[in-house]
Amino acid sequence: MSRSTTFNSSDGLQGKIAIVTGAAGGLGSAIARALCGKGVRVLAVDRPGRVANALSGPGIVRPMEVDIAGEGAPAEIVARCVRDFGGLDIVVNNAGIVIQQSIEDITDAAWEQTLAVNATAVMRISRAAVPHLKKRGWGRIINIGSTSSAFVEAGHAGYCASKHAVAGLSKAMALDLGQYGITVNYVMPGLIATPMAIDNYDPGLIEAWRCGTALGRIGEPEDIAGVVVFLASDQSRFMTGAGLFVDGGHSLHE
Repeated sequence: MSRSTTFNSSDGLQGKIAIVTGAAGGLGSAIARALCGKGVRVLAVDRPGRVANALSGPGIVRPMEVDIAGEGAPAEIVARCVRDFGGLDIVVNNAGIVIQQSIEDITDAAWEQTLAVNATAVMRISRAAVPHLKKRGWGRIINIGSTSSAFVEAGHAGYCASKHAVAGLSKAMALDLGQYGITVNYVMPGLIATPMAIDNYDPGLIEAWRCGTALGRIGEPEDIAGVVVFLASDQSRFMTGAGLFVDGGHSLHE
């Protein structure tokens, strides 16, 4: 039986409400601004002392300073979003940390901190958001992983483990939540020109990465933000459980 389909050019984002974590960083601020540019109201979340001056746009962006790894923080974040904006439609779990330590050198404290921010907070914030997304009958959860969600690199045992966890969690949530009209996808950026990346990699490695891409450059935060906007929009309505490489073709060598 055939069915005709009318495609709407609208992305369906005007008036939606989003949470973006890690919103003061280079990647998070680009994502928040890109969503705001589509008419999305954003609760911009980051650690105390970071987010207040990172973004502007009264009525569109509200800053919230909190340590997302705190046990009560996820519920507090979601409650604040619902209180300030009247609901929740989109969650972008972007916050992350990198601690360079091999398996021989990694400390319990570094391991626990990395997993707490990069994986456990993603689960907790998503879990707190789900009841509100179910009320809408529509929702988007977008998790920022890494090429380390699929591959590994030496000296990053905790980081690679945490980003593999993001991939598995995203797929499991996609199966659990699809029946409610909620999609869950994850983005796997390559090397992006953000302070976190520049501070953690020496210039020689950055140049080697650039040479290994098909496009001959490292990424810019806007390259990732555009993909997040797509995943948040109605244009991605039949995508869930997907991991998207956004790395300039670097993963073609893997």
